[in-house]
Amino acid sequence: MVLAGSNIRIVDNSGVVLVQCIHSSFRTYAPGKIVTGTCKKLKKKRKKKRGDIVHVLLIGLKNKYSRNYRFFRGFSLKGVLVDQKGNPQNRVLKGFICRSLRSRSFFKLISLSKGFLI
Repeated sequence: MVLAGSNIRIVDNSGVVLVQCIHSSFRTYAPGKIVTGTCKKLKKKRKKKRGDIVHVLLIGLKNKYSRNYRFFRGFSLKGVLVDQKGNPQNRVLKGFICRSLRSRSFFKLISLSKGFLI
C-alpha cells in the first residue's frame, strides 16, 4: 500500500534514486497510478535537487494486487518520473514493467522498457 511517507525506488536515468510519497489521493493502488513525492536520495550533478516536488508513475508494487482474478506480488515499490500529463521525463527505463500499463495508454513508457512482466 502506498501511503504518505512511503519510499519509492526510481528506475529511470533521471539521477533520482529514492522518492518519498507526500500525497496520495487514491484508496486502491495498482501499477499506472500517479502519486506526488519529494526527492530524498540523488546521484551527483543532476538537474533535480533534494526536496524537489515530482510526480511518480507507479510501475511495480510490493503488496498483492489482482488482475483478471489472479493475484500478483512484486518485490519492491518502483516508479518512473513523469510530468503532469503522464509522459516520462527521461529516455531510458531500467527493467521491466507490468502489462496492465498497456491498457492505461502509457505507450511512450512502454516503448522505453525492455518488456513486460506477467
